Amino acid sequence: MRDTRPSRAPLMASLFDREPAPPVPWGGFDLLVITGIYLLLQIAAASLVGNDPAPVILPAELLGYQTPAVGDAAGEAWSVATLREVGRTPRGVASAHLSMKLMAAGSAASLLAMFAAIVYLRLLRRATWSDLGLRSEDPLGDIRIGLTTFAVVAIPIFGLNVLVNTLLDPQQGHPIVEIVTRFPGFYWISLVTAVIIAPVTEEFFFRGVLLGWLDSLPTAREIDVRGRPQLAWWPVGLTSAGFALLHLGHGAAPVALFFFAMILGWLYQRHHRLLPCITLHAALNGTSMLLLGVQLLHRGA
Repeated sequence: MRDTRPSRAPLMASLFDREPAPPVPWGGFDLLVITGIYLLLQIAAASLVGNDPAPVILPAELLGYQTPAVGDAAGEAWSVATLREVGRTPRGVASAHLSMKLMAAGSAASLLAMFAAIVYLRLLRRATWSDLGLRSEDPLGDIRIGLTTFAVVAIPIFGLNVLVNTLLDPQQGHPIVEIVTRFPGFYWISLVTAVIIAPVTEEFFFRGVLLGWLDSLPTAREIDVRGRPQLAWWPVGLTSAGFALLHLGHGAAPVALFFFAMILGWLYQRHHRLLPCITLHAALNGTSMLLLGVQLLHRGA
């Protein structure tokens, strides 16, 4: 009797199909211009915030602690004593405040750089919304693609991160985790940055602009064994390495983030739309922030 079950080979081939999209209209020079705009805005944002934190005690409520009633003469002494008891010196509190201000300013600069890049590429290079990966005929379907991918890769990525942290035991952790763990009041601004701003801006620059350009190069376009055009893997590997390097100083995170970026690159090459990538990225960061929030609630219980 003939076996009518579908072969696994076509399924796996379909899973890794990454047919080229039309080449994007920007080139290496435009990448240098966009990088320059990004760096200038980041420098301007940092200079506006300043770099010399004043040794001022922040309100304890902002830090996630409850102070004595207003008018209590022991209020100020209680706040200072509590902060010092857990290693929160006035200087350290001010430094944490400065770090959060820098993070907020950097996030705003990233958004401005993204909008500036869109205007530049649309007006000067006549890039379409599809070229930029910003066109979606079915937004809900793209969100579903991102969430489905997250459901498949979440456990391996988080597991790899735990394994690398266990083996390497880095002395420095993720800056957001370290600050929020010490000062829970900064949780919400960190949540917005990690779940909304970072996924949108990082996916636009790494997948939309950089990977979009690399995929347009002649060396990135191949013919597979079936005689069909396919995109090469090296642009995904190169952008993933850059993405991991961007997160140096975040403990062991760059190792897991390299493989996570490979998945994001595969997703973009497969669909040529940013919304699935943004959804996947936001889901991973959102889960990390949720776990951090649960940890803070448990500690405060």
